[in-house]
Amino acid sequence: QVPYIACMGNHETDKTGRDDYNGTLFREKFPYPYVDSSAFYWSFAYGPDVRVFALDQFHDYGANTKQLQWLEQNLAQSTAKWKFVMFHEPGWSCGEWHHDE
Repeated sequence: QVPYIACMGNHETDKTGRDDYNGTLFREKFPYPYVDSSAFYWSFAYGPDVRVFALDQFHDYGANTKQLQWLEQNLAQSTAKWKFVMFHEPGWSCGEWHHDE
């Protein structure tokens, strides 16, 4: 067995389209301790020195949003030596599909 962590993405919309973004199947298959019932962001500790923050990039995380406020507060409170933030899509890419993002 190999453990892995999933982040809600652009293909987990229950096949109903972006307007019905509720992630019912994702929430069922990945029952993480989400902070908000309408979004998919959460964090976890990996030993005493690592804290991972999984963000929902398809839910608003701009200035003055609940998700950004939660992240800023938890980053400040964390005593972990290493802090990682992860999204569904990479922050940069040189691949064929996302080379221009």
